[in-house]
Amino acid sequence: MEIRPDYYDSFKCIKDKCKHNCCIGWEIDIDKATLKKYENQTGELHNELKKSIDYEPTAHFILNKNERCPFLNDNNLCELIIAGGEDMLCQICRDHPRFYNSVYGITEKGIGLSCEAAARIILCKTSPVKFICDGALPNEAFFAERNEIFGILQNRERPLKDRINELLAWANISLPIGEINFIDVYKKLERLDGTWGKHLEGLDAITPEIPNGLEIAFEQLLCYFIYRHLSGCLEDFLFYERIQFSILSCFVIASMNKTETTEEMLEIARLYSSEIEYSDENIEILLDILNEYNEK
Repeated sequence: MEIRPDYYDSFKCIKDKCKHNCCIGWEIDIDKATLKKYENQTGELHNELKKSIDYEPTAHFILNKNERCPFLNDNNLCELIIAGGEDMLCQICRDHPRFYNSVYGITEKGIGLSCEAAARIILCKTSPVKFICDGALPNEAFFAERNEIFGILQNRERPLKDRINELLAWANISLPIGEINFIDVYKKLERLDGTWGKHLEGLDAITPEIPNGLEIAFEQLLCYFIYRHLSGCLEDFLFYERIQFSILSCFVIASMNKTETTEEMLEIARLYSSEIEYSDENIEILLDILNEYNEK
């Protein structure tokens, strides 16, 4: 049984048209099944694979001096796909930017904002996102409560800022933007991309405002964060903190969007996802800070 957003199946890799290739700057681990396939190759491909893999601490491709996968050619196309089709890809490359959460035995699927093509699909969708389920949901409070949250966020009869305030009131929580210096918090988090640092240095305030003309895009962004992250509360019990994290993330992205344009929002959301969402350590730090605030 699975759940997926209605845009899930529309994702396609844009390959060499991608400005921020996922084969650059990311460590690419190789799963055991694919590693065995690589070891069974013959000829020149076998030799290229052998010299391009480091086995410690776990098998992964050795990036070159420009942080590029050794099989990413000068045209930003994968030589492994060219040589043997997509079956030659390791699991992480086949899946990205897709993500999977297990919730009460149900597989929840999605596509991640760190990919520019996925971000465009998610944030440029004009109709409210629907979540497709291929069976009856278990009678668990989590699903009912999350559906209530989606109902609040997708009520387009009200301004998005009012919907966010309604969600905070529904959860009986507040967002401590004025009480915690989140700019300093974000500046101290682990960084991967120098461009992210430039956006952080240009952030002089985090304000609870949504740029004009971008309400639908930020509605989609909020629903994405809730869908992807709220289920983590079933393990760490941080239900309210994960709601706060989702709203805080939207306000940080909005505050960085100096031009108040969709294109800048797409790029900032992509960077935010790469820097924050894909770092368990960074998310844990933010959730811990919110938890400490809530327990006062």
